[in-house]
Amino acid sequence: MLLTPPFEDETFLEVEERSLPTRAGSCPMPLLYRDSSLLALAFPTDPRRAAALFDGASIEPWVFARHALTIIAALQHRDTSIGPHAEIAVLVPCRLRGSAPSLLRFALDMRAQEDQGTWPATIAVDTDAAVRASEPWGYARYRTDIDVRFEPERTRIETRELVIDVAAPRGPSLHTLPLITYSERAGRLLRTISETEGAARLGTGLGARVELHADGPTAALLRALGLERARPSAVARVDRLRARVPPGADLGPNR
Repeated sequence: MLLTPPFEDETFLEVEERSLPTRAGSCPMPLLYRDSSLLALAFPTDPRRAAALFDGASIEPWVFARHALTIIAALQHRDTSIGPHAEIAVLVPCRLRGSAPSLLRFALDMRAQEDQGTWPATIAVDTDAAVRASEPWGYARYRTDIDVRFEPERTRIETRELVIDVAAPRGPSLHTLPLITYSERAGRLLRTISETEGAARLGTGLGARVELHADGPTAALLRALGLERARPSAVARVDRLRARVPPGADLGPNR
């Protein structure tokens, strides 16, 4: 069976909800993800290729040991405030252009430094409601069919564009961390701190397989980043995840 430990904080989802009007109708705020599963794969990336995503922007890739980082995150959302759906996001850790975030401070409190976050360069989802809900943050979401299977020994994700197949990690288990994203809405840079709760099992990614098939936004981005034949340096799997996604904080113009 899947790793499904009980959640420790019974009040995690006890927050005041409101309805935020958008051009496509109302959006609940914060978004609540009550029951999800997550697979994340991390790939060292050529900094020059990653930097090409941010030409003229106020953020740039955060380079570690001469490499940028790309994360593919695949999620199966079984119970959310915008309905069940699947999601595949490609994220690049970033910093404000010219800044020097402290790795030590990041390790101690990753929420504290406004000059670091991750940029969701593209997000595939499989429902119209999930596409519409991206408006308050300006996330680059598009709709496509996604088949996500979290099985006891493997995780397999299939879309028209790609296939991801990963053996269940056997490494240590750690509490999940906040997801901090940058996004652009109406020319403004937003920073959003999404609190999460779950247990992540870590692994090396040995034997993980990512195959690109048809053209599409996600496949095109991975090719542009030079990852069409890359192997992940690490993987993480969370069989039971909860999250709260609040409105983003406005950091000013992004261009």
